Amino acid sequence: MDLEFIQAFSPLFAHLQGSSEEKLLKSPLGSTAYYIFLIKYFPTNFRIIAKAAKDAMGSNINLNKLVRGRQDLLELGFISQVLPLYGQIKENFDRETFLPIAPILTWQDNVDNLRGIISPENLEHRLELIEELQDTFRINFGKYGVKVENESITLFHSSRWLLYFLLYNVNDSKNVRMLLGALGSFRAPFIKYYEKTLASGLKAKIIYDPTTETSKERIDNLMKLKEKYDANIKIKTTPISHGTSRRIICDNMAIDGKKLVAFNSDLSYISTIYFQKEIIERMKNNFDTAFETSREVTMSNTIR
Repeated sequence: MDLEFIQAFSPLFAHLQGSSEEKLLKSPLGSTAYYIFLIKYFPTNFRIIAKAAKDAMGSNINLNKLVRGRQDLLELGFISQVLPLYGQIKENFDRETFLPIAPILTWQDNVDNLRGIISPENLEHRLELIEELQDTFRINFGKYGVKVENESITLFHSSRWLLYFLLYNVNDSKNVRMLLGALGSFRAPFIKYYEKTLASGLKAKIIYDPTTETSKERIDNLMKLKEKYDANIKIKTTPISHGTSRRIICDNMAIDGKKLVAFNSDLSYISTIYFQKEIIERMKNNFDTAFETSREVTMSNTIR
């Protein structure tokens, strides 16, 4: 059965589309095996994952491929790394302190790459296996996909992982408040994730920092969203620079993050995700105060 999961998922990772800003997986097979067995056996350790991969795939897999595959997943946003701060985490993560995004989201976001390569009937069978893996994901990683539900957790991650995480949990929120810097994630391929959340009916308030270096493409992408979902999105700028800080506040969680300027890649964020109601309310109030005193951005006064 483990081999079936590998066979269902491996073409998805093998056919990921790259761009000038994104590299493909260097070890698709290692990434597939690590991703699946992290989900199936969590909480787990690398020895257990390696044994399960070897039992299922024999000589086709080795430790180097698994290690490279894990790094690929982290860099491209399919997993994040838990930073075990003292006293923060009560849950058992064993030694593999990584969190995958939901299998169903991985599938839905990338399955178009397989159309024309794999028959519709075969894709339907693979989807059944993905849904089975998704059931395991819900059991092992909880309601929000990060194991914890009433506490806080600190992670090292990429923009894509965070956007996947928000997309997975968007149905539990009606509002999102975002304090951003240079609008780095408002570019291809990330812009489509914002559009999906707005299309679902989510209402967004965004404050961005006009003092940071922001390309015309990113501002144009943001304003196109504003034009298309005007009733659902309000955008303002603040004269007070918040540097590399990033905050995203939903109805049921708040994310307080920082971009590490020394990391010249998308894998460059450390964020704490809070699920404690009193912290969420405090962050909402702080954002709303800043939003009231910020300058509204419209199609006619966009800062470029």
